[in-house]
Order: sequence, then structure tokens, then C-alpha cells
Amino acid sequence: SRMIPTRFARVQAHLSHAVFAAFLCVGVPLALHAQPVPADTASPESAPVPEAPSAGAGTDGATDSPPIGETMAEFARSEYRSNVRVAIAAVNLLTVDWLMKPFDKLIAKGKPFDDQVAKGMSMHAQTLGSIGAPMFELEVPALYAEWNKTMRLMDRAEAAKLYQPPEDLRKMLVFWRAKRDDQAAIDAAPWVKGPAQVAFDPNLAEIQIPADVQYLDPTQCAALKNQRQEIRRLARAAFTGQPATPANANTALPGVGCLRAANGAWTASIAMVNRGYMLLDPEFPSHAAHLLTQVRSRSNPMSRLDFKTDNGYSEAAVRWAIVPTIEADHAIARWSLTDGLQKQPTRIDYAFLKFGAEQQVLISADELRAAEVVTEIDDLPAGYAKEKFTVEYAVGQMRQALAPLEQSLAFLPGHRYEDANAQTPRNPNTLDFLVAGGPSVMERSVANIIKQQERKENFFLFLWDHPRYLAMLLLAIGVVLSAVSKARARND
Repeated sequence: SRMIPTRFARVQAHLSHAVFAAFLCVGVPLALHAQPVPADTASPESAPVPEAPSAGAGTDGATDSPPIGETMAEFARSEYRSNVRVAIAAVNLLTVDWLMKPFDKLIAKGKPFDDQVAKGMSMHAQTLGSIGAPMFELEVPALYAEWNKTMRLMDRAEAAKLYQPPEDLRKMLVFWRAKRDDQAAIDAAPWVKGPAQVAFDPNLAEIQIPADVQYLDPTQCAALKNQRQEIRRLARAAFTGQPATPANANTALPGVGCLRAANGAWTASIAMVNRGYMLLDPEFPSHAAHLLTQVRSRSNPMSRLDFKTDNGYSEAAVRWAIVPTIEADHAIARWSLTDGLQKQPTRIDYAFLKFGAEQQVLISADELRAAEVVTEIDDLPAGYAKEKFTVEYAVGQMRQALAPLEQSLAFLPGHRYEDANAQTPRNPNTLDFLVAGGPSVMERSVANIIKQQERKENFFLFLWDHPRYLAMLLLAIGVVLSAVSKARARND
């Protein structure tokens, strides 16, 4: 009976080698021959906002080379796309139902793994890790589910002292356990499941929690966020093998409620902003282009420096998912933006504001992502619908789910937007500030570095900034003029 798992482990080891061979023969060629989505099939809504022509563009259509950061961001995007293609191509090879059943039986019987069996399990987990299964939860859900199942078996085997994972898999287990504990904490929280009516603020009528949406009041929300922070703190220590850093008590912001989709597709926060009356500027939508420029600069100010080329950030990839809009009759504003990181699923910011006399209700996305890299891959297998991987689809699903909640937001008499008067305290910030924020310390530092570089490239400004060099230059000129004058005197 002992020979059965041993022989199976050997077969599985050969199978894993065959999987790697399949990567070389199938996945890698697919990745190398990856083609972008043809222009006539790309969705115009999901296409990046085109950049203005560079100042160096010539009349013959030639343009300056793209900035180094943009070139590296495109490389990061291409690498990410290729990795996803390989993972999609390999999914059927690594998600065979019978592959892990013998390990499950050994764990159930409490039999320690011999070397061959342990090697078989380790090799399967390492194969999944090598093609990014832990990171492709949105892109290749079936592969992520196989990794999750494999980690669960490894966790059980190690807990029963039947199996000792190698160091690389120990770290993967730490990562998996942190995600498991985090999800368990989320699921155990006392969520109010919609449809339901709940009180959120004394100046606000009861709000409607829609069907398929769940809500945590501010007290429970803060407790959950602190619990999740503690899980991450301990996971970092377990991952590095170093002592845990001191705990930060109560790091969550007060007065903020939690929202989440029942299917886990997104999470959001609902907060009351108590900073006074804010002008509902009718010109706000016309600022969209200027605001996009500001956000692009402030999202990653280091990208403006040529030497910062390793983070895969692209300003061109930052675009509006919802252009800023205002509905003055209902005293609301809404906008949504993508981030510019090219190595992972696109993160999306979403904001909805309901204006009152002295307060504003803000609903904002905490975790909203779209694996739009999948839309750039041709010949997808059955079950992949490209439109469901777009930013617009993700935002649309969240917006549709939250619509009853947003429509239910109503300030009580005396606190409505139209109830503001000359004595009502004013919020010094504008809507533009809420979208783009103010310049950060890093942004100001980068601006100073760029200014200094520009002054160094200007000879006269450089001398003006460095009086010592200016004095040396004037002295040299004086010496030369004196020598010329003496030479002429001798000739005369």
C-alpha cells in the first residue's frame, strides 16, 4: 500500500515536468507572439485617453521618443500580459480534478509523507507559483482556485506534522494564511445584509442598503479595519522571520462605515465630511482635462524623473472611468479614475458626493479593480467575455449596486444644501481639490529637482546660482584681457 502514493508521486513529478515542457512549447510561443487587440475591436470606452502631441513633433509625423518611464511602463504591461497568456494556456494542465486526491486521502489517514510524495506536492505548488497563480485571482480564476486548494492541503499536512514545506513554499503558505485569516475576519463581521434601512448620521435620513450590498456601522467598521491591520502586521513578521513591529492601536478613521458587494467584487466606505459648506461649482465638469493632468502628475511624481523607471507607472494609463459630473437639482457630484500601474489589475477610484449645508456624504471605493489586460489577449478560451474585464464594466456594476443607496441619501430639514446661509461655515477646499488633492511633499521636492536641473542646463542661470564659478570665470576673463592688453602694448 505504501508503493501507491510513491508511484503516484513519481507520476506526478513526471507530469509536472510535462507541464513545464508544455509551457515551453505552448505558453512561451503564445506569449512571444502576443498581439494587441485590433483597433476595430477595441472598446472606445476602455481605450486610454490619447496624449497631446509632444512639443518636438515634426510636420512629417515623427515625434520625440517617449519618456523613459513610459517606455518601461509599456514593457511592464507587455510582461504582465505575456504572463497572463501563459497562465491561461496552462490552466487545463494544472486543474485536473484527480491530481490532489491522493494527498487528501493521506492527510485524512494521518500518514506522514515520504520524500517522493512530499516532492510531488511541493512540485505542484511550485509550478502554480512559478506562473503567478497566487496573483491572478481576477485574470485566471480557475488557476487561482487550484492554488487555493493546494495551499489548503499543504496547510492541513503541515499542521498535522505530515509534511514540511521547503522555504519558498513556507513563504507562500504565510501569504495564503494571511489572506485566509483576512477573509475570515471580513466574513465574521456583523454585516447588515440588504435590503435594509439603517441610521448613519443624526443629520441624515435613514439610508437604504440595497440587495446584494452589505453594511457595517462605523464602530464595527473601525474594529474590522484594525483587525485586518493586525493580521497584516503578524503576516509580515512571519514572512520575514523577524520580530513583529509594534502594533498601532486604532488606526482606522472614526465615523466611516464599510460597504461591500455580497459577491466580494468590491468594497467601499461611506463617510460624513464635516468641513462646512462647499460650493457646487457648475463649471466643475469643464475642469476634467486640467484635473486629469494634475492627477497624472500627483499619482506618481517620481515618474517625472528619468532615473525612476522601475515601477511600471504610466501617466497615459490614468484616465477617467466617469468624467466629473454634477447634478445641481439633486446636489450631487460623481467621478471615477483609473490608476497608472501596469504590473497588476487596474485599480479604480470611485467617488460620489451628496451635498448638505455644512456636511457632505462621501461614498468612495476602497477595493475596486479590473483585469483589463485580459481584453488585450486574442483567442481566449470559452468562458472569457472581454467586456467583463473592462474598467467600465467594473465601475458600472458597482454603480448599479449602489444606486438605491445613493438615491436614498437625504439631509434632514435645516441641514439640506439649500438651507445654507451667510452664517454657515465655509469649506476652504474646492471640488477640484477633492479630486486631485494638493501638492504633496514628494511632488514639491520633485518640482524643485526638475527646476534645479533646468537651471543647471542654462549656462547663465547656473553661474548665477554658483557665485564661486561666476567669480572664477570673471577672473579668468580679466586675466585673458590683461594678457591681450599687454601683448598689444608690446607690439605698439
